[in-house]
Formats: sequence, structure tokens, C-alpha cells
Amino acid sequence: MRRTRFYIIILLLFSGITNSLAQQYILSQKYSLSFNSYHIETALDSITEITGISFSYNPSIIDKEKIVTANFSDQPLIQILQHIFQDPDFSFKEVCSYIAITRKIPGEETSDFLNSYIDSSEYFYLKGKVLDKSDKKPIPFANILIKGKNVGTISNLDGNFTLKIPSGCIRDSLVVSFIGYKTETLNVSTLNTDQIIAIEPVSTQLNEVIVKHFDPKLLIKMALNKIGENYSKNPELQLGFYRETSRQNKDYIVISEAVLKILKASYDHSYKTDQVIVYKNRKSPFVKSMDTVQYKLQGGIYNSLMIDLAKHPASFISEDYFDMYNYKFEGVTQYDNNLVYVVSFDQKPEVTYPLYKGKLYIDKESLAFVKADFGISPLGLNYATSLLVKKSSKKIKAKVLHANYLVSYSYQEDKWRLHHVREEIRIRVRKKYSFFNSTYQSVSELVITDSDSTTTSRFNNSDLIKSNHIFSDVRGSYDETYWGKFNFIQPEISIEEAYVKIKDALKENEKTN
Repeated sequence: MRRTRFYIIILLLFSGITNSLAQQYILSQKYSLSFNSYHIETALDSITEITGISFSYNPSIIDKEKIVTANFSDQPLIQILQHIFQDPDFSFKEVCSYIAITRKIPGEETSDFLNSYIDSSEYFYLKGKVLDKSDKKPIPFANILIKGKNVGTISNLDGNFTLKIPSGCIRDSLVVSFIGYKTETLNVSTLNTDQIIAIEPVSTQLNEVIVKHFDPKLLIKMALNKIGENYSKNPELQLGFYRETSRQNKDYIVISEAVLKILKASYDHSYKTDQVIVYKNRKSPFVKSMDTVQYKLQGGIYNSLMIDLAKHPASFISEDYFDMYNYKFEGVTQYDNNLVYVVSFDQKPEVTYPLYKGKLYIDKESLAFVKADFGISPLGLNYATSLLVKKSSKKIKAKVLHANYLVSYSYQEDKWRLHHVREEIRIRVRKKYSFFNSTYQSVSELVITDSDSTTTSRFNNSDLIKSNHIFSDVRGSYDETYWGKFNFIQPEISIEEAYVKIKDALKENEKTN
């Protein structure tokens, strides 16, 4: 007998329920240089001798016979290099202590930004774990970044992380930071392949009189007015890693992952929106056969970008909604060795609409929003199901159990930048005349792993990911090497166990086919 499937669609459209990057330092520096009948390699050696800047490139891509004769007076290095090579297929990217020179591979639809990830340069593969120094418990979602650069990742729920560090960064520092902890700075050259990083919790007390009289609404207004100063007024090209998982009870239904190329629009309230292209992606062919209920997380990648509060203010930082919330100034903590104000909020009991409860973190010096950890308030959950869940059948009953969100920023090159977004929703579903419930949980997560401001042209609309994009099934071995030199979020233990099930199931299928 054919089984009837009932469909539930979770409408996690974040905005529906809420109301310049500086040029890279080395490439933007100006120099006065002169080349008189130099071969290209000799010209590069001359730049290194005069400026101390090193270059990394595959010698086979260089035209060794080409002669360069030119004089430059106080010109940016990027323009000097472009004149030397005079070929739009060449790209130049700052990678820590050197400039990577790459050339677009014929037949490959890769951008300048991606070329440094497909050339022959080496990288240091670091696996580690972030722990609380006092109780040795893992710290999830800690920021792990190369100091002063945009190369980085986050720790997962188990505190584990992996980071692929370009060889040119071997003399740089690794910075590990988390709200409420002292920032740990380590020399990359001293790190082990399985590094334990213990960070120390801090407590910062304010005078009780100050806390009592601090107006949290005024603080939020001041932070809103500072967005133009704290975040980039220029577009930025970013690399991101995205993972979306769905579970029925304790079993994974699907695991989808992708390396993304993101054109991050400026924060100057321009009409232009963020754009996303999927560079590489995969989806588990199956983990568990679906039950008689199916559901889908709506919005996906674009929904994650909408949780960028500095660009898309949520209701709890919108003056139009201030009267619907109770705010409390909680005091001061630390983030990246800077003092951070903490503001808690919750919707008022009389508000019959699903709003939010959580905490907002605002940098004391710059007044930038640096983190928000929030979810639909328990006071509003009873009203949330009708807005978040769309059912296709009257034979099922659904209830939203929770919908939580997390967004954090990192301070790189004099600006605050989006670093990590996570959203999680859990619903309980019961079929009519049945005593058995199923719990469904969807988690989507985005981390920005690299960025570049030297090439920021808008993408072609035909290349953009669609909201209903379906990732490609993976039919072979499911392992970390799939991502090559791209950074990714280390999977949690539960996901790794699901990977094993996928491999075992694929092997069984191969035997029976």
C-alpha cells in the first residue's frame, strides 16, 4: 500500500518576522619603482629587494621572455603588478606575508579570488580543540583567525576546529576569541597538528550605580548611529562555508554543505543586496529513510545572510519595536580583549506576537554590534507556529519548540565584519489519531573563511544561487579532503557518525547492485 507523505514547510524567513572594506594593506601601499628592460622575474626580484615583499607563484605561468620597461611614481603595488603582467587572467592576492600570483586556468570558471585556492601553493593543516581553562569544557563557536587577516573559521559544538593556514602565514599569529574570555594569541609556527587551546574566563564588574542608571535603549540607538563607521562602506568579496542539517528525532535525514563565493554589499544602506554563488557543494545521498512527514528549511543561505544585524536590523534593535520589549543593562564583559556592554531583552508579556529574547553585545569603544545570541521568546512561542510552519495537510499537528539564532563579527583591518551565523529550529509533529510524536530539527550555519576587496564586481544574475537550490548528491567517499584548500566547519561528532553510516550504506548498495 502506498504510504501518504505529509509535508511541513518551516518558513524561517528571518526578515519576515522582524521588521568599505579598506584595501588590503600590502597591495594598496604606494611605491616609486623603475624597471629598465627587466624580465618579469627580475622585476619581481627587484620589488622584493626594494620593498621586502615576497611573491609566490608557479614559474610555469610566467612568460620568461617578456621584457618590462616602466617608471612608477607613488603608485599602488596592485597597479604596478597589473602593468607588469598586462594580462587580465593574472590575479594578485595578499596571503599573510607574501603576494600570491595566480593565473586563471583555461576552462575553469574561477574568479581571481579563488585562484589562490587552486594553485600549487602549500598550506599548514591545523586541527585543534578550544576549552575553558577552568573546567576543561569545550567552547563552541569560538572565533579562530589569523591575526590581522580575514582567514579563519570557528569551533563546532564539541569545541573542535580545523584550519588550513597558507604557508606564508607561518610567522603570523593565531587568535582565538570568545565573549567573556581572554583572547589567546599563539604563534602559528609553534602549533601542533592536534592543538589544545585553553582560554581563560574573565569577569568585569561595574559600579552598581552605573549599571542601574545605564539606559540600554539609548545604547542601542548610539550603536545604530555608528553602523556607518564600524562596518564597511565598500563591497567585499568573501569566501564562506555553509552547512545545513536536518534530523528526525536523533537520526540525520540530510546533510548539505557548500563553499560559497559571496559579494557582500556595503553597509551604507544602499539598495544593493548580497549576492551568492555556489563554488563547490555536496549533499548526503541519504542518511535515514524519511518517515511519513517531510519538512524543509526555507530561506537557506540567503536567510543566513539576513541575520547580519548590522545590515538588516532585527526588531529588538529597531526603535519602531522598542515599546514591545523589556531591556536590561547586564554590565560589561570582554571580547577580543576589549570591554563589551551586555544588554538583555525579552518581549513584553502583553505582546501577542512572536518576538525575541536574548542578549546583545556592543563594543564599548566603537559601539559596534559584535554579537547577538537570541531566539523566539517563550512568551511568543504559542504564536510562532502559525507564522513559521506551513502545513499541507490537516491530518498533522505541528508546534514550534524553539527557534534560536546566533550572529558574531570579527574585527579585521579596522572594520567589524560578519564572521559567523547559526540558526536552529525544532518542531514537534504528530499525526491525527496517533499517540506518537516526531521531533524535527534543522540547523544551518555559515562562517566567513576569507575575504578580499581588490575585486568586487557584481555577479551575473544567471550565476546566482536560487532560494530553492538543491545541492548535488555525493555518491562516493564522504571525507574532508573533498574541500581541498578551502576552510570548513569541523563536523560535530554526531555528524561524523552520520558520515560513517553514509559510507557503510553506500558500500552495501554497491554490493547489492
